Amino acid sequence: LKDSKSDWETLNKIGYNEKFWIDNPIVKRTPIEDEVIASFEKDNAFESIFLNTKEQIAFMQSNLRGDVFIENFDVLLRNYNNYNPLEKVFLHTDKETYFSGEMIWYNAYAVLGAFHHFSTGSMEIQVDLIDEDNTIIASRKHKLIEGQGEGNVIIPNDLPEGKYQLRAYTNWMRNFDDNFFFTKTIQLLNTKKKTNTQLSTESKIDVQFFPEGGYAVNGLNGKITFKAIGSDGYSREVKGIIKNSKGETVVPINTIYQGMGFFTLNPQPNETYSAVLNDGSIHKLPETQNEGYSMLIDNLDANNIKVKVQASNVLRSKPFYIIGTINNEKYYQGKFAFNAQSVFNFEIPKNKFPSGVMTLTLFDEQMRPWSERPVFVNNNEELIIQAELEDFNFGKREKVKLKVNLKDVYGTPLSTNFSIAITDADRVYKNSFGTNILTHLLLESNLKGLIENPGYFFSDNKRSTRAKLDLVMLT
Repeated sequence: LKDSKSDWETLNKIGYNEKFWIDNPIVKRTPIEDEVIASFEKDNAFESIFLNTKEQIAFMQSNLRGDVFIENFDVLLRNYNNYNPLEKVFLHTDKETYFSGEMIWYNAYAVLGAFHHFSTGSMEIQVDLIDEDNTIIASRKHKLIEGQGEGNVIIPNDLPEGKYQLRAYTNWMRNFDDNFFFTKTIQLLNTKKKTNTQLSTESKIDVQFFPEGGYAVNGLNGKITFKAIGSDGYSREVKGIIKNSKGETVVPINTIYQGMGFFTLNPQPNETYSAVLNDGSIHKLPETQNEGYSMLIDNLDANNIKVKVQASNVLRSKPFYIIGTINNEKYYQGKFAFNAQSVFNFEIPKNKFPSGVMTLTLFDEQMRPWSERPVFVNNNEELIIQAELEDFNFGKREKVKLKVNLKDVYGTPLSTNFSIAITDADRVYKNSFGTNILTHLLLESNLKGLIENPGYFFSDNKRSTRAKLDLVMLT
């Protein structure tokens, strides 16, 4: 928004006043200005505007121009991205279940930056086949031409049945955490070599606890999410109770979906907490802190992210910043102060952000991060692909004609590159909720750990589905 075409400076001085806007309507008002003015009556929403640039749409506060923190942060983020471009890879395999001795065929894609453009930086991709003991069974390298490639891996004949992992990465990606390499679990069948699956059903259950924002603060209400997994890395369902050091029951716990659940806790000083499961096992909760922030986020609304911030007594008198980034690009910034309030509430509209994982980080004025919370923004921007066969009766090695129609969510026809896998439907099970290029680039490549059936979280936009996806964000 250019100063010559906007009334924001006057707007900030006057504040929201219904009579003023009736008497002084804006003649040249953009659709974005209309949307923001309509939201002014919401608490703490007054000083927020949308800025449009050629590269991004950022939700920002108008009074932060010239702010030292913001200027320094922008310089640091820009320098980091200039020297550390974000690269991701994806393999589209022909199927997910194989027999020993078969060949795994795949198309490879490498993308670069926040907008997932084809990468021209890496000229080669490494593909590994790994067993459950994390041993590399087979490995191949393939050329990438303008971010695209193809190849195969031959599965050795003597491998026993079980789950194996297909891993792919570029040499540039090795500079960063290998948790963000592309990985895909495949099922291997072998009629001659079977594995003993009895151990997996008797495996020990591990429960991990994740206070929202990173830690729990004494005297502040907060959400603690947990996840129960077996030794195979897959989820387990558990029930139990949270007890304090005196053996008193604080709250019951129960998994909700894929071994994940949550409870609220107001931890007290000089107190410790443990989870006692129904099987008798005991799991300690992370230690609490005396100073800090509690950042409670409700992302279940389809249109807005609702944020509630609390602070310990020492920090309540100090201002704080919240920065929101997606793929290392800043899309939200805000500076806030509690003043006389003990709790600070505000909302962040989601419809101007791209889909993906947004990380909200709370900083103090010295640029120290105190709390961090990822949320998923899903604006349902998936392509609409319709495929139709011209004939369903085929002869041996007869040419098959497939008509494909591609549109965006607004019905506009598009052109693109296709990767099509053709497999005998009678021999292969297709998991419709498994990993695909959408789930990997937007979700899995931004989070550590295994996400079971990631396609489920994109199957619809129901409130219950968003709640389950938020458990993934919290764990």
